[in-house]
Amino acid sequence: MKCPVCDKELFSIINTPNSLLYCGDINHPSYNPVDKKWSNTNDVTKKDNIINPEVFEINKTVEITKTMTLLDLNGTKVNFQSEFLISSKDPSIKYLIAVVNQDELDEGNINFEESIDGQMSKKIIYQENVHKNHFLSIKKHKNDISEEPITLHVVIRLSELPKIEQTILKKNTFLEESDNIVHENFLNRLPQNNLYKKNTNNYYLVFGILCLIIACFIFLKRRNRFY
Repeated sequence: MKCPVCDKELFSIINTPNSLLYCGDINHPSYNPVDKKWSNTNDVTKKDNIINPEVFEINKTVEITKTMTLLDLNGTKVNFQSEFLISSKDPSIKYLIAVVNQDELDEGNINFEESIDGQMSKKIIYQENVHKNHFLSIKKHKNDISEEPITLHVVIRLSELPKIEQTILKKNTFLEESDNIVHENFLNRLPQNNLYKKNTNNYYLVFGILCLIIACFIFLKRRNRFY
């Protein structure tokens, strides 16, 4: 679906009821997929007390080959929402697409998907509070034996997401540490192990009996020598 004003593809506005769709310009109308109605984006965001994130858009034409072409999806943004739409003029053309982060790229752990009818679109939401580069990787299909590059149209829209509070994580960590302290104190308050004492006493008793038997054996042996 496209905006009736600028003819751009619509994508969802975060934190809005029914996941309203808009083109990235809050002065243009937004679409409610539930009610199937258009409304004023400014009015909706003010009513629901939503601060619209600034949307950065990349709109470009790229040529791909059998070698991966990488397009940055988040730049310096830590938490982000990134949406992309890739299209080809020829719907019969097939190519491969993957979304990867820096770690997966370094490890070579890339799972490519095949385009459908010359297109591919996705939304990526990342909120880990730690910056990690994400990329859109595109290359020609493995069955494409042509040496000619493929021309694709790529639109990427990036918006920054708020930082997730660590209160719950800190609370859980505190509880784990508290549990360890309580466990240690409980162990320290336990009485001495009586079973260990009993086993030790038994050991001395057996040792004493053995010594007595050996002493008697030596005494009897010496006594027999005199007779």
